[in-house]
Amino acid sequence: MNKTFLPNNSMVYYEKVDNGLSITKFHSKDSLDSTFFVPEQIDGMPVVEIGSRKAEKVFAPQRKIEHLLIPDSVKKINPLAFKATQIEQNELPKGLKTISDSAFYFSRINGNLELPNSLVNIKNNAFYMAEINQLTLPEGEVRFGNCTFLDAEIDCLILPKKNKQLPSLTRIFPRVTINKLFLRGQWGFLT
Repeated sequence: MNKTFLPNNSMVYYEKVDNGLSITKFHSKDSLDSTFFVPEQIDGMPVVEIGSRKAEKVFAPQRKIEHLLIPDSVKKINPLAFKATQIEQNELPKGLKTISDSAFYFSRINGNLELPNSLVNIKNNAFYMAEINQLTLPEGEVRFGNCTFLDAEIDCLILPKKNKQLPSLTRIFPRVTINKLFLRGQWGFLT
């Protein structure tokens, strides 16, 4: 595993993967630092994944992140990458293709989590026991794993207008608490 320092004195660990690099650990020298910028490239190689393929957390346990900025070069979020992480503001990369098993296990996302239309796969239990303030599902053709949002709490869920691949909500949202349900582009609650 390699490491490098970023301009804000954060240390990032990374490993080589098929088409570039994967960020495997983030350490900030300032324990109060709550903004994390994932670099688009390191030593001229693109950062294409976040998390280790060995299913390890990227951030320290129970880390609170005010702003998480992930570049569009990232195509995959690996298992347990954001386990038990509290994220205030997060924008997923526009080119993201895969969210792996349990990637956001037991995470808290306080802002709006808009899943990009580029997503192809959201694996089993990707958001297991997550708390999400507002979740917007993508308009694109997505393959959802089993129990994608098992035991999650979602305050507001926004469904796509059209998605032929959207399976039965009970398969991807088993035992989920959803307070408000909307159809994208519509105002008012779905009943």
